[in-house]
Amino acid sequence: MKSEITVIGGGVAGLVAAIECAEGGASVTLHEAHRTLGGRGRATPAPTSPPRPARLYADARTGRGSPNATSSAPSASTTGG
Repeated sequence: MKSEITVIGGGVAGLVAAIECAEGGASVTLHEAHRTLGGRGRATPAPTSPPRPARLYADARTGRGSPNATSSAPSASTTGG
């Protein structure tokens, strides 16, 4: 019988868990709230990238900044200075 695994979150840990389970023969379903995978790793520039202001995406508990958000609260923004 094939195991069915559900992984919540497409950050680094979720991706590793999903890959390990799939390589072990399980049927894996991965759920991610954002349009792209990578979690907070997306906010970290590559070592060869030019410097840029730090930018973190919205906290998952509030949903602000998420394409699926229904909140009318304004998104947080960062300005240089």
